[in-house]
Amino acid sequence: MRTKSSSLFSSFAKLLLFSLLLLSPILRGQEEKLRIVSLSPAITEILCLLGGEKFLVGRCSSCNYPESVKKIPVAGGFAQPDMEKILSLRPTHLLSNDLINPVAAKRFSSLGIQCMTKQASRKEDYFFWVELIGKLLSKEKEASCEIARVEKILGDLEKKTLLIPEKERKRVLWIIWDSPLMAAGKNSLPDSIIRYAGGKNIAENVKSDYFKCSPEWVERSAPDIIVFLDLPPKKRKELSARYPWNALKAWKEGRIVSEIPEDLLLRPGPRFTEGVLLLNRALYP
Repeated sequence: MRTKSSSLFSSFAKLLLFSLLLLSPILRGQEEKLRIVSLSPAITEILCLLGGEKFLVGRCSSCNYPESVKKIPVAGGFAQPDMEKILSLRPTHLLSNDLINPVAAKRFSSLGIQCMTKQASRKEDYFFWVELIGKLLSKEKEASCEIARVEKILGDLEKKTLLIPEKERKRVLWIIWDSPLMAAGKNSLPDSIIRYAGGKNIAENVKSDYFKCSPEWVERSAPDIIVFLDLPPKKRKELSARYPWNALKAWKEGRIVSEIPEDLLLRPGPRFTEGVLLLNRALYP
């Protein structure tokens, strides 16, 4: 014989099931309404990592990972929205690390599109985007797992770095461009990457994120390691005959990091930890 409590429980279960059946079309409708345009390759990668690729209706021309996103319509360049194209995609959200024209954000907001922008040059900035996108997609658990993964990798590297005497830590010069000469300074993404990899940015006291520098400054900096990404052998040979490169011991001895893919080091997305690990091995083989 069924007890009164079991009967009540059965009735409650039926009521709960009935409520879920009624609510499911509404919840499904809310999910289908989410339409996202990403103008940042890093943000696109985070979206895909957390299961949000199905909500991505537009991307920037630089978004190329994972391979499947190449099928998604291009809605502008990095931080450069194509207003007409974006409006045709009817997005609910526009996400970007930056906007070259800040006025565009106000225009999108006035049209009912939630526009979110934030630069990413430190792990905390990456965590901000992971958390924000996790909430947007209702993937908070997955977002927490990703943050824990990154914290573990960077935490382990930090422990290794602490075992290296300060005077033995590699001094790194990160060249952004050679004509004109530009290097990575304080608070830039490369500055953070160097630190996470256990090195020391020789331009850490330069306030500008990226700055023009003289050949004489480069020579005086006397780095242990030079990071010069995407440097073809032919160009490397040409530069070897020029000042200041021909005056740098690190350059003459081949202590140049150029083989690590730019996307792993200059894209603050889920794969940046791969870049940090590769740079760490290059600094301390």
